[in-house]
Amino acid sequence: MSGSSVITSAFQVEYTPEKSGFYDINVYCGNILLNEGHSFRKEVKAGTKMYYMIYIKMVSYGYHAQFV
Repeated sequence: MSGSSVITSAFQVEYTPEKSGFYDINVYCGNILLNEGHSFRKEVKAGTKMYYMIYIKMVSYGYHAQFV
């Protein structure tokens, strides 16, 4: 009988951008680019503190990041 397991980590990110606009955000674990190399695009406003949660899930084919 074989089983599978998933390991998940959660990280809270706080950031205050200096410029307004759209940011492409990449998530790394060490030097490994997560989410199969796909960035997350978020619109930000200068001087407004942004709060995000990033959930990193280790699955059989690698790591997957979810940006909330």
